[in-house]
Amino acid sequence: DPLPVAGKDGTTVPGDSEIEVLNKQLDLTIDGGEHQTIGGLVFGALGRLPNKGDQVQQDGVVLEVLEMDKLRVDKVKLVVLEDAPPEAS
Repeated sequence: DPLPVAGKDGTTVPGDSEIEVLNKQLDLTIDGGEHQTIGGLVFGALGRLPNKGDQVQQDGVVLEVLEMDKLRVDKVKLVVLEDAPPEAS
């Protein structure tokens, strides 16, 4: 089944979703670096075992850990940030 389009309320994806596939399906530009999966990216960005509720911001997207399965990120909520207004100088 195709994933739903990421909206401002977010999309729930499995932690083992491949970043490259999510980028194509949801029209995103997440740079996973050495990480293949969205769960791995969250793990790597935090630098520790994620906890439920942890959030990571990456390439205009907020990734929130919804569920853990022991040492594995099971579900992630992906929320696309609105374009930030230009900063006032």
